[in-house]
Amino acid sequence: FPTVTRDVSFQTDAQTTYTTLYQAVIEALPTDQSVQVSVTPLNIYQAESSATKNTTLRLIFAPNDRTLTGDEVTAMMNEVTEQVTTAIDGKVV
Repeated sequence: FPTVTRDVSFQTDAQTTYTTLYQAVIEALPTDQSVQVSVTPLNIYQAESSATKNTTLRLIFAPNDRTLTGDEVTAMMNEVTEQVTTAIDGKVV
């Protein structure tokens, strides 16, 4: 079945580590075993003297038993971004 790729950028406090962000994403992923999700860092940007930084991640959804609909992927991404932004006190940019 085809995979679906989504990129998302989180703006966090400059002191938030990649490990903290990654762990928040992993904990927010669906526990449904019919969809495997991989998370890969694409970019971390922090302007000089900035109090925040932006981290872009790529999530690849690989269903085991069917083709995912756009609405299903959107719902999973919305759940991930809501939980992660709450956990790290950040926002999606």
